Amino acid sequence: MPVIDRFEGETALFEDGHAPRNLLPMAAREGDVLREDGAGGYYIDLEETRLRKAAMAARLAALFNGQGE
Repeated sequence: MPVIDRFEGETALFEDGHAPRNLLPMAAREGDVLREDGAGGYYIDLEETRLRKAAMAARLAALFNGQGE
């Protein structure tokens, strides 16, 4: 499942590939988890995105609290 790393011009760069930005939803942002929609485009997997961002926030909080992993 692609995760948006960043945008460079009209290209969305994933952690393991890339796609033209026009194939993504207009609301797509860095860090969003995407799924293919079966019609050559993508949609944002809101639940996976939420879980991924929550896990990253927990790791960051643990780091600043001296907990590590």
